Amino acid sequence: CKYFSDPALSVSLHPSGLILLAGFADKLRLLSLLVNDMRPMREFQLRGCHECSFSSGGQLFAAV
Repeated sequence: CKYFSDPALSVSLHPSGLILLAGFADKLRLLSLLVNDMRPMREFQLRGCHECSFSSGGQLFAAV
């Protein structure tokens, strides 16, 4: 189980089920889902991300 200091404001799961996009108050995080862990792949300086979504193919994502 993974805990973050701030609650996630938005969450989107990649169509493959292996990547998670989570928007927090301070940044947007792209996380790799493993069997018992989530590892950060990339962080974007986007504050207060209330909506995020992957495209239907999963090659793009949008965040506001």
